[in-house]
Amino acid sequence: MKKFLTVFLAVLTLAVVISAPFLLRKKSEGGGEKTVVLTLWHTDAFEGGKGSRCAFLRNVASMYSKEHKGVYVLVSNYSPSGLKTALEGGKSADIISFGGCDLGVENYAKEIDFKVLDGGTVGKKRYAVSYLKGSYFEIVKGSGDKEIILSKGEYTSPQTACLFSNAKSDKYVMLPPADAYNRFLIASNATLIGTQRDIVRLKNINAEFSATPITTYNDLYQYLSLTTSDESKVGYALDFIRYLLSSKVQDRLSNLSMFSVNGARLYDGDEHFSLVENAKNEYTFIPFSTKDNYDLLGNTAFSELEKGTNYDVIVNSCKNLINVVK
Repeated sequence: MKKFLTVFLAVLTLAVVISAPFLLRKKSEGGGEKTVVLTLWHTDAFEGGKGSRCAFLRNVASMYSKEHKGVYVLVSNYSPSGLKTALEGGKSADIISFGGCDLGVENYAKEIDFKVLDGGTVGKKRYAVSYLKGSYFEIVKGSGDKEIILSKGEYTSPQTACLFSNAKSDKYVMLPPADAYNRFLIASNATLIGTQRDIVRLKNINAEFSATPITTYNDLYQYLSLTTSDESKVGYALDFIRYLLSSKVQDRLSNLSMFSVNGARLYDGDEHFSLVENAKNEYTFIPFSTKDNYDLLGNTAFSELEKGTNYDVIVNSCKNLINVVK
């Protein structure tokens, strides 16, 4: 019987099928429950809304451990460059939470057979699932017709988002997020292509502005990849990933001023954030592509902005760099 159960669990693991937690829990040689420690490395590649995504993950890990006796998730925080260095050193966590691209996650990621948003697919295979997202916004102050300010992080492409929006100008200024926000703040008439973080900042100071979410393009996704090298942990890691996608966790994302990926409505009545929940993103950048390709997408988008063309050009010229989000 013991041999049969071992073979059965192995088949479940190889098929990437999640069973009930009591089936996943292994027994030690002495007959007692074996403690399982999962490692999760997290990095932020774009500004959040408020609070810490790493702290959020640690709280979720604590919730999970209370519900799954003997299974613990150890969350470590990295900068994008720190994560890339760690992965280049030949080590990986069991799960990696990341955004951006070209961090080396693709060298460890295993296929995940989940039916979720398709941003993390390569061809027809999925190697990452998103568990939360941000949103670009067209934020207008005054008439908004003086200039368009693009809030540009290392792993964000507001110029691509702007091309996919209705915002047009004769003058585009691209600045780091803090500088872009401050320039917008002192302007009498300007448009900021920013994110949910800028909406939170402006609300906190009771600023007067209007805002429309840009929902045709969005690369502000936080992904999870299964990267364990220990086959005995695959089932546990996948179970925790599913937990992060559950309503119990997704319903808490308003604590971060971020948005759910499973359709949870968190902002009914909010004049800005509720509009994000009413829409569906169509395109996103492939997170397993290279930084050079990411820059190519952004540079192409900026060039088309200055020419006054529309996003059809970039969809055709950079179609190998973007995924349709379904």
